[in-house]
Amino acid sequence: LLTRWFQFGVFTPIFRVHGTNGNTELWEFGAQTQRHIVQSAIRLRYRLLPYIYSGFHRVAAEGYTMQRALAFDFPESARARTT
Repeated sequence: LLTRWFQFGVFTPIFRVHGTNGNTELWEFGAQTQRHIVQSAIRLRYRLLPYIYSGFHRVAAEGYTMQRALAFDFPESARARTT
């Protein structure tokens, strides 16, 4: 589940993991889990940083939204409204 939270976090504006206790640090879950998360999520996040920073700038400068429903950008698409 921790791996999935990290993979989801890659695509959210603020990349962080939440849990019910304080043991959500990568090293608490062993070397294999840590390696998998780094390879599947964290490296992708760093590759996306230019896009993410550009998005945050647009939010600050233009009042845009960082995360938005597809229907906002494709209002004529029935599929965008129902997906």
